[in-house]
Amino acid sequence: MMKELATITPQPIVRMCWVVDDMESSAQQWVETMGAGPFFLVPHFQLDELTYRGRPATLDQLSAVGQWG
Repeated sequence: MMKELATITPQPIVRMCWVVDDMESSAQQWVETMGAGPFFLVPHFQLDELTYRGRPATLDQLSAVGQWG
């Protein structure tokens, strides 16, 4: 499969993730200090029916996706 990905992009695909307290200010800091962006905010992603470690759970997630480089 990696050989197939090499035909899509000449550079490796890299993903970095952080957990932050304030999504908007953290994205803005990346823009100002590193020149990253633009960022696209997914303000509310909720799953009500899932299992975590064998028990029912819920997930309410805020995400931002951006580009750098």
